[in-house]
Amino acid sequence: MKILHTSDWHLGQHFMGKTRYEEHSQLIDWLVTFVENERIELVIIAGDVFDTGSPPSYARELYHSLVVSLFKANCQLLVLAGNHDSVSMLNESKDLLSYMKANVVTAPEEERDNVMLVKNASGDPAAIVCAVPFLRPKDLYLSFEGESEQYKKDKLLGSITTYYQVQFDSAQCLKTELNLKHDIPIIGTGHLTVFGSEKTESVRDIYVGSVDNIPASLFPEFDYLALGHIHRPQKVGRGGMMRYCGSPIPLSFDEISHSKQVVVFETDCISDSIREVNIPCFQPMRSLKGRFDEIAQILERERFEGDKPTWLEIKVESLEFGADVQNRINDLLEGKNAELLRLSRVKPADTLQSEVAMNETLDELSVNDVFSRLIDEGDVLDDEQKRVQKQLFSQLLSDMDMGKVSEK
Repeated sequence: MKILHTSDWHLGQHFMGKTRYEEHSQLIDWLVTFVENERIELVIIAGDVFDTGSPPSYARELYHSLVVSLFKANCQLLVLAGNHDSVSMLNESKDLLSYMKANVVTAPEEERDNVMLVKNASGDPAAIVCAVPFLRPKDLYLSFEGESEQYKKDKLLGSITTYYQVQFDSAQCLKTELNLKHDIPIIGTGHLTVFGSEKTESVRDIYVGSVDNIPASLFPEFDYLALGHIHRPQKVGRGGMMRYCGSPIPLSFDEISHSKQVVVFETDCISDSIREVNIPCFQPMRSLKGRFDEIAQILERERFEGDKPTWLEIKVESLEFGADVQNRINDLLEGKNAELLRLSRVKPADTLQSEVAMNETLDELSVNDVFSRLIDEGDVLDDEQKRVQKQLFSQLLSDMDMGKVSEK
């Protein structure tokens, strides 16, 4: 049985004033064709199907189109909720979608509820999947007033470890009960940050203030662990059997430097059959960085050929940033098949920090940067109190983001 691992589609993402509808439509067409040609029998989406907890109607239509198209291709679908997904929204249609071979898992369940026996097209058992979605702290344990940050961190880490072990043990028991003549693999899923993985700017911290990385050694011995949340494809442990497939389209400009891919493997011999399959680029994007004269030379000679306009990010290395810079760049782009989506100033590599601070503008700082500067400039708090205040503020921002997608 062939299985395809993907994640972090972020349907409905609004990217600097641009919709990703056309890219996601083309992605679905490509994926369904690939599934048919390769005879894929199960697609796993390891979290963040949607970009927000209240996605626009066209994003839901794309989601349902994917389910129907895979059903027509005789392919099963397993959808795991991520930190961007709304549990209640995904639950609205999960029962209906189950009639089209789509299993939607939104929250951790007791014992075997999320342990699934997957059968191939012939009806024979091919794998056992421990379908673990994004684990919200409130689903795992209760917090009490007076608990220290370190205690909460240890409790959350222990709860996540225990939950995975319980699911794995249940899968092993199920395998024993089946008494099969041939062995079948146990596949795990997860939507979290495993220690050592590399983030991109569009990845949101999900356990700020408590656990921000889960050591790979704490996971049970899955034959394959299909991870989501990190948008850069990468292996994180056990000879490539624990890995992030990455997002299928670039969700930020710093993601265009690496190929987008899905991971495909066969259940009868995962380690020997695993493949990384590159996804076509559906929207040209480029990021340019340098002095203004260097940027100008590139724009003057670049033709930006293609059916679609290239989306541009331009970073000008300079301490001075006059109001006419954007107008001058727009003049250089006149008549070219390109659109400027982001223009920013970056400090030259040899610039002193004091010079940067004198010329900084508010739009070059993040919310966390502004708060940290405010705390550091005050003389009322000592260093430890400042550290705690910054940590609490980061936690508050994370909670606010989580509140947008969590079930009310």
